[in-house]
Amino acid sequence: MKPTFLLCGGVGWCATNPLRYTLKDVCNVGKLREHHYLKVLEGTGDTRKIEKHCRKYPKEETTLVRELLQAPVSLESYITYYKKLYDSTDIPMIGDASNNNYTLSEEFLSGVVPELEKHFNVKAYMIFRDPVRRAWSHINFAYFDTRVRLIRMSNGNRSNESFDEFLNRQLMTDWSTMYIQQLEMFQRHVDTLPIVMEELWEGDTETELELISAHIGERVDTLYENVYSPDRGINKNTSNPLLKDQWSSDYLELTPEVYFQIKEVLQPTYDAWAFKFGSLPKHWGQPYDYQ
Repeated sequence: MKPTFLLCGGVGWCATNPLRYTLKDVCNVGKLREHHYLKVLEGTGDTRKIEKHCRKYPKEETTLVRELLQAPVSLESYITYYKKLYDSTDIPMIGDASNNNYTLSEEFLSGVVPELEKHFNVKAYMIFRDPVRRAWSHINFAYFDTRVRLIRMSNGNRSNESFDEFLNRQLMTDWSTMYIQQLEMFQRHVDTLPIVMEELWEGDTETELELISAHIGERVDTLYENVYSPDRGINKNTSNPLLKDQWSSDYLELTPEVYFQIKEVLQPTYDAWAFKFGSLPKHWGQPYDYQ
């Protein structure tokens, strides 16, 4: 019987990390949370980023990843890595939790999934969050985080750009604009479950966990904490170091005025979601009172 391979289709800044911790007892994603190896295979990634992440841990904790890096860049190496990862523990599934799988092209995904299915029972999931709040977290992080800002500058991007200028420019190609497009692309090639963050953590949690359990074939009963739910904006809880990626994202307050300005740009995403699913999820389309 083939082991189940769980592919994360994103979306970043939608609580992918709390979801990963929620699934940790049934799905082993390895020491590195996100290795982005499929992007390397696609020709749009860089193994140097994987090497940099490896340096954060003792060598003995990243043996399998280092073996992957030393092997030729190939789908065969990727498959071998996950077979070894599966054999290394008693956890029933393995998975690739790289958020930027969300941006894989259809041409690439359509070629990779059939090869993976020769070795694994392939399932996928995508988690979504209110488009405005997701975009706000992503763009805040991209603008204010020192490391990311230096990368932008080294790539020749404008260093003196104001936040408002950066926000307006980034919104036009923000990941939130591609929710339905990317979901439907994934669903054409792999059995993909859409998960809504707000419904999972603040709606009918029991039903949502039942849907996840049925999809992956393993029982999941409890949720890990999630800084984005309930959302506190700049007043977020910063006590959990494992969720630093969440509480370090929002630097500026998302006021109702700014929320609706961004929503005007992202309105097609709300419309496409409502058209596909019949209605908008819990809390989508309205600002929060962060007081």
